[in-house]
Amino acid sequence: MAPARTRLIELRTFGTLDLRGSDGREFRAVLAQPKRLALLAYLAAAAPGGPGASTFHRRDTLLALFWPDQDVTRARAALSRAVHYLRASLGDAVLVSRGDEELGMDPDLISCDATQLRKELGKGRLTEALELYRGDFLEGFFLSDLTELDRWIESERRRFRDSAADAARSLSKSAESSGDFAMALHWARQASSYAPYDEPDARRVLMLLGRLGDRGNAIEFFERFSRRLRSDLELDPSPETVAALNAISTAGQERAPASNTRPSPATTHAEAGANTAPTSSAAAPGHGRSRWPVAALATVGILILAAALVRSEFQKSAAAQKPPFAADKAPSIAVLPLANIGADTSAQYFSDGMTDELIATLSQVEGLRVAARTSSFVYKNRSVPLTEIARALNVNTVLEGSAWREGNRVRITLQLVRAPESYNIWSKTYEREVQDVFALQQDIGRDVAAALKVQLVPSKGAVSGRTTDPETYDLYLWGEYYWNTRTRDGVLKATGFFQRAIARDSSYAPAYTGLADSYNVLVAYDEQPGPRAIMPKSKAAALRALELDSTQSEAHAALAYVATEYEWDWKTADQHFRRALELNPSNATAHHSYSIYLMATGHVTQSLAEIDTARGLDPSSLFVRASDGVRHFQARDYATAVRQMEPALNVGPNTIPALPWLGLAYLRLGRVQDAIAVLEPVSHQANGRPGSLAVLAVAYVAAGRQADARVLLHVLEARAKREYYPRTWLARVYEALGETDRALTTLEIAYDERDGWLTTANVDPSLDPLRGEPRFRAILAKIRSQK
Repeated sequence: MAPARTRLIELRTFGTLDLRGSDGREFRAVLAQPKRLALLAYLAAAAPGGPGASTFHRRDTLLALFWPDQDVTRARAALSRAVHYLRASLGDAVLVSRGDEELGMDPDLISCDATQLRKELGKGRLTEALELYRGDFLEGFFLSDLTELDRWIESERRRFRDSAADAARSLSKSAESSGDFAMALHWARQASSYAPYDEPDARRVLMLLGRLGDRGNAIEFFERFSRRLRSDLELDPSPETVAALNAISTAGQERAPASNTRPSPATTHAEAGANTAPTSSAAAPGHGRSRWPVAALATVGILILAAALVRSEFQKSAAAQKPPFAADKAPSIAVLPLANIGADTSAQYFSDGMTDELIATLSQVEGLRVAARTSSFVYKNRSVPLTEIARALNVNTVLEGSAWREGNRVRITLQLVRAPESYNIWSKTYEREVQDVFALQQDIGRDVAAALKVQLVPSKGAVSGRTTDPETYDLYLWGEYYWNTRTRDGVLKATGFFQRAIARDSSYAPAYTGLADSYNVLVAYDEQPGPRAIMPKSKAAALRALELDSTQSEAHAALAYVATEYEWDWKTADQHFRRALELNPSNATAHHSYSIYLMATGHVTQSLAEIDTARGLDPSSLFVRASDGVRHFQARDYATAVRQMEPALNVGPNTIPALPWLGLAYLRLGRVQDAIAVLEPVSHQANGRPGSLAVLAVAYVAAGRQADARVLLHVLEARAKREYYPRTWLARVYEALGETDRALTTLEIAYDERDGWLTTANVDPSLDPLRGEPRFRAILAKIRSQK
């Protein structure tokens, strides 16, 4: 008998059955013994896989599965021989016995992908689980005359396949909710491959292909799905699935009157070559090919998604408060997301990135007000009349178009439309090398400014801090793409892309600005390891960006945000906010952050004016609207605060920073049960946001539910020991429970940690009960006296 082996052995049961040692060597002798291999797989797949854990199986169960036709004596002898063989081949300790009647597997010595997949699913690590799922469980494995074993194998195959499909569906929905439609499509295709006859999965793939503008692949996918149903099940696709495809197909042919719908500058690559020269050409209304993906999405019903909810909620108030058009005001423009017309649907990041760059370039046009990116992107892949878009965004012109990229060649086709009359003012197609993209952006800015009869602010000398490396620029655009999802995972991905761009070209200023903005957003998400670890990185990145290019409005705003929320350096913050807005008056983020500074420094009226300006520039941003609600709460206008924050709940209860502040506003209005109703669902989540849990505890105290409040307090105290979150939330719970000393001690810890919510503690109504305390006044004095 071979000596006991301690190395980890890997058994793969998904896809091709495989058994290897830690050195990568196959155990070919075992693989050549089907029944003994099946016994090993059965023992391993049933084990939980935890360190030191084993699942034992009764020997009589194994006899019934593997030797059903033999008498007990012969069957036991066969099992003993199989066990002896496996121990001799793999090591004595791999198979373990408990008494004479039980047999199991030591999971510390043999790793099984089936067991690991269960563990990953249990932890919610869906991506890692699907990396393990390389095919069906024991794919193609069959032993004749072992009916019960075959039944077990088939049952496990179905169970694992269903689990994989559910995981892929969840990942697809998560990616879609974060705005990453290319990844949502990837996971939807995975789900459909695991459940090849599932029509809801097929319709989801069609919907996402339509959303990405990939009509050709949508048709091809539908045809393959139809053939599979007919050949395998003798069924036709359901009317709902046919309707989903028809919505995409017919949308490509639709063309409404120019006075009522958005003109369509997008053309295919072939059409651009045949019909459009890369020089200026006037285009009549309706000229060119209709942008089918936009209409398709409306037809399929995507209007019920978050973007539609945002738009409908925000435009209700906009219609009542604003004139029909900004036609009689100073020139204003909205840059709609460029349609990606390349063959590669994953290149959406490039068309989105070019849209962002055009918004930034046009912001340099003197006297031109530019709608913020968030609001413009509400209309991405949407069939909405230009007049309606212009009215909602309060602009009088709209720039729309398409982007095509192949290799190092870029083609941008644009048209400028005067919204009230819906006629073309100007149109042009540009084609350049990727390395010339910065000059291209300046050319477009000058051309649009000329068409609007306004002036692009000239650069003072050569533009510094730019890159001539196409790959660096590509990495930067990927970073911008993920940053604009404004989700925690998206911003973490963005950070990685910005860092990679900097690694390739350390003189590229926008990548440093993107990195600084990413760090600032992560702090807003209460991301670990906390402000003291994150904010210095943001400051360093912003300073480096300004060293390379001092004209970046975004870099000045990022540095001012650090000075406000972390350093409490009021003079520096004011200087950089003013410079940021001088460079780009349309910088909605700068106006939003400046409103925090003004509130913190006691300029309440000016703070509300600044956040109102930010909303005017970015009317569809949930983040800005929620922040408007917070400013009104801090200004003690609780009814307005509620009106501003409630619409966020229609899109997502975890919208930052709406939920806990909405709860506090409800409490100030005496609406205790409303506060509990919106906050209580968070308490059922495995990792609910501490701010929402804390305000729920405060609401429980107000409702006389002290015991429930203390349960949440214990949860928050336990989390405070193992992770960072702003301690100001915990202090509010202590204060509500009457534990003033603990509340003050917690606020002193918050000061040491540079908790950003202390920035506005001087005006925060929820901290009013502590204002007479000398220790609280000392904290406020230290914040006011910083630099």
